[in-house]
Amino acid sequence: MTGPVPTVQEAEALAADAGVLKRARGLVRRDKWARLGEDPRVIWGSARGSGKSNYDVRLRLEDRAPHCTCPAARRTRYCKHLLGLMLLRAASPRDFDAVVPPDIEAWLATKEEAAARRRAREEVAAAKAEAKAEREAAGLPPTAEELADEAKREEARLKRRAQAEARVTAGVRALDLWLRDIVRDGIARLETRADGFFQAQARALVDAQAPGLAGRVGALAAIPGSRPDWPEVMLDRLGRIAVLADAYGREATLPPPLRADLRRAIGWKMRREEVLAAGPRITDRWLLVGRFRDEDDDGLRRERAWLVGTTTKRRALVQQYSRGPMGFEHRFVLGETFEADVVHHPSASPMRVAIAARRGDSKPWTGDVAGACHDVEAFLDDQAATLAKVPWAWVVPCILSGAVPCPTPDGWWLRDRKGRGLPLAEGTHWTLAALSGGRPTTVVGEWDGRRLTPLAADLDGRLVSAFEGVA
Repeated sequence: MTGPVPTVQEAEALAADAGVLKRARGLVRRDKWARLGEDPRVIWGSARGSGKSNYDVRLRLEDRAPHCTCPAARRTRYCKHLLGLMLLRAASPRDFDAVVPPDIEAWLATKEEAAARRRAREEVAAAKAEAKAEREAAGLPPTAEELADEAKREEARLKRRAQAEARVTAGVRALDLWLRDIVRDGIARLETRADGFFQAQARALVDAQAPGLAGRVGALAAIPGSRPDWPEVMLDRLGRIAVLADAYGREATLPPPLRADLRRAIGWKMRREEVLAAGPRITDRWLLVGRFRDEDDDGLRRERAWLVGTTTKRRALVQQYSRGPMGFEHRFVLGETFEADVVHHPSASPMRVAIAARRGDSKPWTGDVAGACHDVEAFLDDQAATLAKVPWAWVVPCILSGAVPCPTPDGWWLRDRKGRGLPLAEGTHWTLAALSGGRPTTVVGEWDGRRLTPLAADLDGRLVSAFEGVA
């Protein structure tokens, strides 16, 4: 089987992010490759590595099946070497010899056998599905073969689930030992640790299928030396992670809502269909009051969109993820409302939602933000109630009316009418100060237990972004 040679546009579309594409373009040089070759089925190359050995890079043209021996290929489907190979073939086809070594011939044969088996399975599955649909339309019961197939699928699903549970359990136990080692060595020594100390543990948790925990551990790398009270911040973060790890060991004893919170924090995912079936729909016109966006080193973009129901006054969180050229599923505009049905994820303190149905166009909103706290004390009481229900909650929304950003000897704070305040995250005060002009206003932000990150502020009845992160 043959396939078209890759184009520059295709390589750019397959790149996970701009960073890997930039590194790939640095490989569009003949001297970066020890050997290059192709035939109608494959393009291949031997990329010069930083060590003594080279990286074996291959791309099957029929289905774009990739192969690379570099470490990054374990984390991303198309690493810089594969993208570089594609870009080089598009730019300089004369550099590729018309030869395919025996080991690549064997690899192609293996791929073809696997593809043939896959096509055969798909044909059998399609035939069975068609026959099943015909019987269902005729009102006939499932056949013995269909019941047996369903039993096999359920058995396989339970087996995969048990294997995943075992991996997560082993990963959490290893994390517990890692946390104990940190406490034994002393928090202060973390300032001398390289980022790799935290990232290695985060990667181990990813391998253990606990991405939620991995994200929390990876975020610890930014804390040492970041501010005068960093040991206290680190101890707080380590404590919440330790509570998570301990709770997972006693998962069976937890109430179902808190157990759902725990599994979500660890990294277990619920399918959208499961979420929609888990609870009643809440219909309202929802106002987007704040949005936080960031991007990790692997090019995964994340968005937390905070909503408030204009009628129900309920707060809701929509979390979205995107990679490469793909945008987020839902497009929200700050300060605009839209009508939708939402369903809360199971939780002891329901906040995160899935959008079940969205109707009509967005409309600008002017006026007060529903559900705002009138002073810091009321907000902290609300936050304490959330932590009492979900002790490992990482960030909670804050909507504070009549607030003013003020400089103090300890940095910038957000003060209420009574003079009480919340410390602002480093470097986040300038936009907020400019928007408020020193006047009391409504501020929307995320509170992590020690610092408030402003997301938006009310400017003459309109919500304006105060977020200085990834746009």
